[in-house]
Amino acid sequence: MKQRFSTLDVRASCAELKSKLVGMRLQNCYDINPRTYLFKFSKPDAKELVLIESGIRMHTTDSAREKNIMPSSFSAKLRKHLKSKRLTNVQQLGWDRIADFVFGEGEFAFHVIVEFCKFIIIIIIIILNEGCKPNLNGNIHSHHFRSY
Repeated sequence: MKQRFSTLDVRASCAELKSKLVGMRLQNCYDINPRTYLFKFSKPDAKELVLIESGIRMHTTDSAREKNIMPSSFSAKLRKHLKSKRLTNVQQLGWDRIADFVFGEGEFAFHVIVEFCKFIIIIIIIILNEGCKPNLNGNIHSHHFRSY
């Protein structure tokens, strides 16, 4: 079993998830444990579950996992901002081990950035609007930026 995702693994997973998920709406997100999250996507004729495990993997799954009864504060925040939003893109950022899930379009887009580090997963919600735009270097400048 792989110990962590490589750059090529992230590239392949982003391509697979993009082909399966773009156009679907996020129905809910769950924390299986502090290191594992499950995202439930659907459209009228299909459903997909995406499992993201801390620094190890990111893929679709058919098996429903046992979830916590009460969502963590991070899952609650994701639900608040992303529930029922349409996924418009899944991409790798450069050649880094970073995946960007884009919900919505234009100035109303939400980005969930997943960085695969050695031991932790960093998921960041970025709310892009008039006061928050990436500069030419790709950095985000805003007081709306928060990581969990």
